[in-house]
Amino acid sequence: MEIHFAQTVAAYLTSDERANGIVFALYTTDAPEPGEARPHRATIAALTGVLAREGIIIRDGIYVTDTTYSPYDNPPGPDIAVPLNTTEYSRVNAEFVYRGSTVEPTNQITLPLATHEAEDAVAVERHMEAIGNRPPATAIHDAHELWNGMLATKNYPTNQDT
Repeated sequence: MEIHFAQTVAAYLTSDERANGIVFALYTTDAPEPGEARPHRATIAALTGVLAREGIIIRDGIYVTDTTYSPYDNPPGPDIAVPLNTTEYSRVNAEFVYRGSTVEPTNQITLPLATHEAEDAVAVERHMEAIGNRPPATAIHDAHELWNGMLATKNYPTNQDT
């Protein structure tokens, strides 16, 4: 599973022929205990190898929890974790916003303003409403199946899947 995910990510990244490095962010709601290994190490290792074969290196990784961020490779601990609220008016927050990665404590989905046709926005809202009315376990299972299906193909997802 990790290698397939890494190959899919690499396929997207190599579409930019000038790309030679990336910075990744891993978002999680679970803060590890001091000394505990970071999650998804196997995925990051697979991604490192696949990208290296394409001439792209991982320059840095950021580990983001609900309340802090820190370097991915460093052992977790309060001495290196930076509270997210200290980044509110910083270049780091500007980067989070620019990359579409703002972390909101509400756990609610907020749609951006539609930049295409209004009917697309309405369709997305209807899908969100339908998902919200389903039992959470069913919605999560179906989302997982859709995501795995898209990762299993070697093509970009269709507009309908997206």
